[in-house]
Amino acid sequence: EHLDELRKRIIWSLVGVAVGVIISCFFVKEIYSFVMDPMQQLLRPGETLVYTEPTEAFALYLKLAVISGLMIASPIVMTQVWLFIAPGLYSHEKKFAVPFVLLSTVSFIAGAAFSHYVVFRMSWKFFDSFAGDSLTFMPRIEPAFSLYIKMLLGFGLVFQMPADVLFMARMGLITAGNMPATMPRA
Repeated sequence: EHLDELRKRIIWSLVGVAVGVIISCFFVKEIYSFVMDPMQQLLRPGETLVYTEPTEAFALYLKLAVISGLMIASPIVMTQVWLFIAPGLYSHEKKFAVPFVLLSTVSFIAGAAFSHYVVFRMSWKFFDSFAGDSLTFMPRIEPAFSLYIKMLLGFGLVFQMPADVLFMARMGLITAGNMPATMPRA
């Protein structure tokens, strides 16, 4: 019975992701501009992003569509996760679900926005600062996008961590006693 319920939730999640990816395909050029134009604007005049493999740009568009589709479908996926785990939770645990999801989502988005608008631009300028008379900065789109996504996810998760720890502490899953000590106790 649990496996049938899990299968049902996974199928609905996959359908949601597929619909999100299809929607994203219609807007992939706008998504590309949102992600890649800031990189291009920070390059010196005459420099451009390059690709050296025939499928590199096409693969980037597909990755953008899939990642955007996952973001579009995330409410559906999270709802399916909730519908699967909710029957096994106590009532005092269920009351934390909505605040946890909202705070975690807002925190993750704040971290991702901070990465997109502040940190990535600073790091891009830093990497470009090594260019000079003997070095030319010619970033390929695939490694540049890979760095962008890693930073976006990293900052999103770091910003989300306080919300996760807060709710795990409220639910009694972690306590000060079972947290690793980073400083000697007095």
